[in-house]
Parts: sequence; structure tokens; C-alpha cells
Amino acid sequence: MKSIRKLFCLLLAAVSVFTAVPVLASQDSGEEASPSTLSQWPEGPALQAEAGLLMDARTGTVLFSKHGEQRMYPASITKIMTALIAIRDGDLTDSVTVGPETVITETGASLAHINPGDTLTMEQLLYGLMLPSGNDAGAAIAVHMAGSTEAFAEKMNETAHALGATDTHFVNPHGLNNEDHYTTAYDLYLIFN
Repeated sequence: MKSIRKLFCLLLAAVSVFTAVPVLASQDSGEEASPSTLSQWPEGPALQAEAGLLMDARTGTVLFSKHGEQRMYPASITKIMTALIAIRDGDLTDSVTVGPETVITETGASLAHINPGDTLTMEQLLYGLMLPSGNDAGAAIAVHMAGSTEAFAEKMNETAHALGATDTHFVNPHGLNNEDHYTTAYDLYLIFN
């Protein structure tokens, strides 16, 4: 499970690197930073994102935060929690015949193009969830594992809160628009850790 979490963290880090504005960095010599070294650090990265958080992986020290504890709409980042629960609690070899929950009509929704009546394995649904960011695959996973998307969202909330992510609330497994669906950059750190 830890290796899966590390993989998701690496993927998220890669996305961040390619979407963030480059910042100055200093080599980690393993020694404590001197005041002259600290003065060479920029005020903070110029983020285009509404929120961001940079933490020292060894100590958990927050190095930079831009609205790091402000509740925000996570959109498709939601799917990471869905995948974590599916991998942790599910059986990737399960055969799943999907139902009407896969019909997603929200404008702009990303889909894996799964149709009611299709039979796939949980592993295939996870690929559909994470590669094309398929909202339909997320709904199919949720219904298979918990009976409904609402029941699965409760499992997501229980998992988030158990990790200390108390400023997070999920109402669906895919991140489609809902004002009661939110998280923070800091809570995402807790979930990925």
C-alpha cells in the first residue's frame, strides 16, 4: 500500500513540477542553514494555482504555503482517494458489471467511456479512473464497493478523517461539482503521506 501511495505522490509531484513556475533551490548539504543562506531564498514561488504547499519530507515542516489550509474544490484530485480505497479495500481481480451510475451528463466531465452493462475488472476500472480521469469509472468503483456513490463518499470521509484530514469532505468518488465537496492543500499532504 505504501508503494502505491508513493507512486501517486510521485505522479502528483511530477504534475506540480510541470505546471509550476520554476523557483530557486539550494543544495541540501545536510547542515543547518545559516542566516546568509536563508537570505538567498526567494520569498516564495510564484504559483499560478490558487493554493499550494511545500513541505520538508523528512521533518514535515511547512516551507511554503499559499492558502494551504483554505478549503477548496479538489475536482479530479478526488480520484486519488477513490483509487487508494479501491486498492486498499478492493480486489483488483473482481469482475464488475456496471450499471446506470456510469451515465455522467455534466458538461465537460471526463470519461473512460464505460457503458451500463459493460463488464470490467476492478483493475481495468482503476485504469479508467486514473488515466483518462474517468468519472464514470469512479462511479462504477464506488457502487461496486459500497452499493452507492453516497455510501462510498462516507468511506472516503472516514478514511480522510482517520488520516487527520479534518478539513476535507467528499460527496462523490470523482470530484464532479458540489459545494459540499472540498479539501485543503495541507489535507492532501496528509492523504498522500
